Order: sequence, then structure tokens, then C-alpha cells
Amino acid sequence: MLAATILVISPGGIGRLLYRRQEGPLRSLWADTPMLILPTNAKAESDLGVHTATLAYETYFITDDFDYDLSRCHKSSGFGMLLPYFVFVWACWRFGRFHFFCHVGLLPQHERGQFNRFELALHRWLGKQVFFWTCSADNHRHFKGTGYLLAAVDRLKAEGYPLELRLVERIPNDRAEQLESVLRELADDRRRLHDLGVRGRRYVEKYFTPGAFAQRLPDAYQDLGANCA
Repeated sequence: MLAATILVISPGGIGRLLYRRQEGPLRSLWADTPMLILPTNAKAESDLGVHTATLAYETYFITDDFDYDLSRCHKSSGFGMLLPYFVFVWACWRFGRFHFFCHVGLLPQHERGQFNRFELALHRWLGKQVFFWTCSADNHRHFKGTGYLLAAVDRLKAEGYPLELRLVERIPNDRAEQLESVLRELADDRRRLHDLGVRGRRYVEKYFTPGAFAQRLPDAYQDLGANCA
């Protein structure tokens, strides 16, 4: 915990350096959960004139498209344990705004699934803007109810329904017990299936594209008392 310790016992040194850095252009860091939405949201914020970057300690098969991919360093048996503390000091020097998912930041968790309170206190002491984002449930088939979906499709295919399942992992579903009946209705009503597809695309384009997110972001910042850029 070398870097964090320096910040605590030497606020007059490193602390003044980090404060001075905020006088330049606003820089925003999106970290550290390796989700597809991370670079997408960062791109939307950059469209507002903010200098943005993304960072991840670990990546997996969905994407490794991050400005700072530290997965190799993080896996190092020696340097990997110290890496978060060096990254924290560097990030506080370079960035004035941080975006995290609620369960993890730049420093290691004290308890699994909980944000490091010491890190949050340091961000507050340094005057950083910190925004937290929520995400869906754990990314595993057991929690998503994928087994219900696979079983429902197998039974319907056995009855002769011409279904093709292209499994997209990590999609939450809190109504898994209704999957079979819903799939049966859609398989029998192709027009409705087409209409739902069209409406679904329009909904995504209206609310979840980077452009739509960028349009909502200034209002969110204003509501929270932060400057857009």
C-alpha cells in the first residue's frame, strides 16, 4: 500500500501536485469493469468536449478495447499487487473526473463486491468528481436463468418449431419461468415477432446509442451539480 500511504502522510507534497493538475482541461477516466459499455460511454462523453480515457485491470472475451489495458501487468506475480496503488496516484494526477461501477474502483476491494471506502475518501479529499454506475446481475448462466432458456428451446424444437438459438451471454432475465410460453407465442405469431423486432431496434436507437447517451449526460451532470466539460 505504498502509494496510498504516501498520499495520507504527505498531503502537502503529492496532494498539492494532484490539486494543481485539475487546473488544466477536464479529463475523465472510465474504469475498471471491462464491459462493452465502458468505451461506448467514454466516446459519448468525449463528444461533449471532455478528454476521456478507459482503463481495465483485466479483460475477457467480450472486449479488450480499452485505452489502458493493464491485464498483463495485473497478472504479474510481483508487480501486480502494487499496480493498483501506482495507477491510483497516476490517475489522480491526470484526471479530475472518474466513472466507476458501484462495486469496484482503482484500489483493491476491502470486501468482495464493495467499493474501497478509503479510495472514496481520498477522491473526496482531492476534490475529484466521482460518478457511480449500476450494472446487471453477476455474469454467469446460473444467475441469468440460461438453463431455463435452453430447456425451453430444446422442448419447442422437439415439438417441431423451427427455432434457431444464438446464445448471447450476460443478459439478465428475472422472469425465466415465462420463457417457454413467450417463445411459443412468438413462434406462432411471426408478424408480432417482426413488429417487436422493429420496435426494439427503435427503442435502442432512441435511448441507448452513444448519441442518445451523450444527449442525456449533460442533464445528469447538471442535476448533480457538476460541469459538463
